[in-house]
Amino acid sequence: RPARRRHPAARTRSVGRNSLFFMSLHVIGELINNAYARARRAWEARDVTGYQTLASLQAAAGAAAINLNLDGTQRVPVRQEEMIAFLPTVIPALQAVTDVPLSFDNPSLGYHRAAIAAIPFGRAAKLALPLTAAVAPDAVMSVPERFWAYVTPCDEVGGSVVGSWAAAEPVLARLAAREGPDRWIRAVGELWPELPLDPGARPRLTRWIDAEWTGGSYSVIGAMPDGRDRHPVGDAIDGIAFAGEHTAPAPWTATIEGAIRSGERAAADARALLGAV
Repeated sequence: RPARRRHPAARTRSVGRNSLFFMSLHVIGELINNAYARARRAWEARDVTGYQTLASLQAAAGAAAINLNLDGTQRVPVRQEEMIAFLPTVIPALQAVTDVPLSFDNPSLGYHRAAIAAIPFGRAAKLALPLTAAVAPDAVMSVPERFWAYVTPCDEVGGSVVGSWAAAEPVLARLAAREGPDRWIRAVGELWPELPLDPGARPRLTRWIDAEWTGGSYSVIGAMPDGRDRHPVGDAIDGIAFAGEHTAPAPWTATIEGAIRSGERAAADARALLGAV
């Protein structure tokens, strides 16, 4: 083995007898730590914007992960319950400004459980209802109830099943998806009365949050942490306008209506980028 090794910042090469391997090094950002003045000021004021600024700086500098350390120091004593109470506020705020993964630095298992619980997971469910006869492909959305129903020739049953999709916990609550399919079936019938629903057939309801291989769905944001009426991911950058439900303003994320509204906004952004009136 060599007596000395050089360790460049990004990649290490170790040479031994008949061996050669490369090891990539990843930087974890540590600015969100009460040992630093800016983080202390953000903590003392519970300044979400200050934390977002620190996260954005580290992401721009190339951090592979951003560490969230709210623990106390000699200058700033912090109680465990204070940290845990702040996690549901600060974690979604950080995720709103960067997609760099977060890490959590605290010896308490309760802290880590609270941090994971504070990560907003999307809720979604799908309902499949057999029909008494095949119908032409079509799709209908309930704008006030925020769910939609559709028939497609690609469902392997020749258009004889209507599918219905809903996302976001408030929508699923109104459809009583946790209690079963009955309220949802009635809602589909009211939305699309022309459908020949088969009352004797067995419906299939799948809640993605309960499914073994999904555990969640789209991310739904109730309000932008910076108070804006548009998602920061939807901002046009370098001459490119972005659309999609994930760029929709709150509370339209994860909905078809949000996708439509984001397309209208992206079209306006594109016209502005092209200098059109």
